[in-house]
Amino acid sequence: MEGEIDLRTAEAFSAAVTEACMRNCPLDLTGVTFMDSNGLRILLAAASGRTGPPLVVRDSQPVRRLFEVAAPAGVPGLQFEP
Repeated sequence: MEGEIDLRTAEAFSAAVTEACMRNCPLDLTGVTFMDSNGLRILLAAASGRTGPPLVVRDSQPVRRLFEVAAPAGVPGLQFEP
């Protein structure tokens, strides 16, 4: 994903997250310049449904900042990499 993740792009983002979960491959968000609560909700839902290894998220500064504010203790089921 690149650019902004918001209400307008939430459906495409949800599909990308679902694919990454099914393939058990990293989700590359290094090109994301903005993420709102829609993106946060989608990632939290994906993490809560994980039964295997955590979903690896290659994040950008905006994504990392959102999670630092919303979930400072981390999220089980998600593993962030720069």
